Amino acid sequence: MEGRSESRERISLLDIVPYFNDLLIEGESFMRIRLVLLYVMTSFFLIYSSISTCNAASVEFSAPEKTGLGEPFLVTFESKAELSGLEISWQERTFYPEVITRGEDYKAFLILGTDTKDVIPGIHLLKVRGQSVEEDVYFSWQIRVLEKTYPVEYLNVEVSMVTPPREVLSRIKREKIEIGQALDTDTSIRYWELPFSRPLEGDFTSTYGKRRFFNGLSRSRHGGVDIRAASGTTVKAVSDGTVILTGDHYFAGKSIYIDHGNGLVSMYFHLSRIDVVPGQRVRKGDRLALSGCTGRVTGPHLHFGVSVKGEMIDPVPLLNMDVEGFISRNRAMIFKP
Repeated sequence: MEGRSESRERISLLDIVPYFNDLLIEGESFMRIRLVLLYVMTSFFLIYSSISTCNAASVEFSAPEKTGLGEPFLVTFESKAELSGLEISWQERTFYPEVITRGEDYKAFLILGTDTKDVIPGIHLLKVRGQSVEEDVYFSWQIRVLEKTYPVEYLNVEVSMVTPPREVLSRIKREKIEIGQALDTDTSIRYWELPFSRPLEGDFTSTYGKRRFFNGLSRSRHGGVDIRAASGTTVKAVSDGTVILTGDHYFAGKSIYIDHGNGLVSMYFHLSRIDVVPGQRVRKGDRLALSGCTGRVTGPHLHFGVSVKGEMIDPVPLLNMDVEGFISRNRAMIFKP
């Protein structure tokens, strides 16, 4: 997976022609002149090769060599030449990160991760396709996903929130499809910036990844974090984006889903009031809602989660680290087609 780098010394014709003229003046043999002509032609070839090498596409890429199960990570791309058509394959999902220009550089950033529910620890392959200077860029990168132990949590809630009555099953099914479609959103424009701001101030009362037992029955792992908040506390957008779904859902209560671009969606559950509508653009720090106690809860709080095309990842690192912090965990390589 090591990058290929090469350079060649340029030879100027201005350095060669005087020798050719000297030979003609001195009356050198015809054979000697032919050799000089061959040297000139060779020099043209070397110059052309040198120019081609200098213009060849090269992409500086960084990604981690290992990551913990459930943890988000950052993948970066940078090129001096035009970079387009990036296609990233990870965990049987495909992403198309936006390429932006900063000065003379072409750059792209992508947040990825793994979900605790169905990913098997071990070596996983990240595949990259793109185009630079009319040449295809293609390479793959191995990431070792490490096992991570998460705690267990036991909660007692209303029986109907563990074993829903028959009359609400069609509603739950409909909401599941609706939410799945929202989480599969993949806008090509990147709106997010790191670090995210906190949706509200308060202590974390339940962390990501916990295996949860409701009334003694095992249910899915916790897909986000719970933040202590009295009912009526203002909930804010963690980054720029577009509201893609709001609703009063059976398990999550009053909820908001925001698309931040490149497959990244944030979600806010158990609200008492929603102050935004689908299609509305929001900025980092904008008021979205008021916290509450709706849905399957044991008390008032905010459930905050982040998904990468349906894969729930731990949102806390996104609140605590900037881009440079994530890059410091990566290994950088240079790839040429």
